[in-house]
Parts: sequence; C-alpha cells; structure tokens
Amino acid sequence: TGHLIVVEDHSSEGGLASQVADIIADFSLPCSLRRLGVNRYYPSAPANDLYVMAGIDADSIADAIQDEVRTEICGGEDALISSLYELMNNRLHSRFSATVQDFINKLTQEKQYVEGLRSFWAARSCPKEKMPSTAQLIERLQQ
Repeated sequence: TGHLIVVEDHSSEGGLASQVADIIADFSLPCSLRRLGVNRYYPSAPANDLYVMAGIDADSIADAIQDEVRTEICGGEDALISSLYELMNNRLHSRFSATVQDFINKLTQEKQYVEGLRSFWAARSCPKEKMPSTAQLIERLQQ
C-alpha cells in the first residue's frame, strides 16, 4: 500500500503509530504514514465528544482516509526493488528482524507473489510528463 493510517485512542507518540514508523524507517518502505491520536489534553467531556475533539471519531477517520486516497503517491517498481534489495541488510540493523522472516520466506518461496508486487508497483510509476519541473519543485518547497 502507499498509505498507512494508524488510529489510536491515546497518544500516538510511543504507541502503535511509533512502531509502524520504526518499521517504515528500518526497512525503507515506500509509503506514507498518517497518525491519528490523542496528542494533547482535552477538558472533561463525554467520550464521544472527546473523540470528535481529538479527530478520532468515525467522521474524522473517514475524512482522513479520503484525504489519503486523494493524495497521489507515485513510486514505481524501482522503489519496491530498492526496498526489497536492501531488505536483508536493513534486517541486520532492525529490532524487527525476527518478525520480518515470514515475509522474506513468502518472497523467496512464492515467485508469483513477487511478480504480482512488481506489476502493481510498476503501474504506480509517475509518468515523466507529470513530474514537476525543478522550478515547480523549488516553488513548492518554499510554500
């Protein structure tokens, strides 16, 4: 997937979202992460009101999902191959090294799975004509 959303009914710092962020970083995974959680203090209120204030009620979560779906993430087959190619080296330096073994086994034992991944990621490549010019990129960075 290109987008991950983690919703926690407590602080997202140090919670599941932090664990997911560590995995993304450890294995150079080409995806985005959006964290939804209770990251500040709120006044006393009924639970449903607190969920709304924190942005973790059903409507807010649905809005976050729609935002992510509308956000174009391009990363072609090269992004996947780079991540997989470095998987064994990255595994040596990750506290998740033992748990990634099942995924490695699937990759090495199921050729069709790897071919399916490659096809999916190849279709996500950004056409050169859609890429921003250097001037557009600099302008975006200055916003």
